[in-house]
Amino acid sequence: TRMPATPGRAIRVPAGGDLQAALDDARPGDAILLARGATFRGAFVLRPKTGAGWIVIRPDDMSGLPGEGTRVTPAHAAAMPK
Repeated sequence: TRMPATPGRAIRVPAGGDLQAALDDARPGDAILLARGATFRGAFVLRPKTGAGWIVIRPDDMSGLPGEGTRVTPAHAAAMPK
């Protein structure tokens, strides 16, 4: 797969930050960047949005993760938010 374009805003969520607020604020084309290794607890909802495009949720630091088209494995878990 290919990473969709995210021409909108980069919404950073630090460890202990409010992921639900970021999801509520995000618009198609935005990227929500989660702190590497942080744990976010709760039931999260991505509510319906208007407009076309993706909202991408990914780690803020992609180092240590495989590139596009390569599957992640359990060995990559430490590099990802949870």
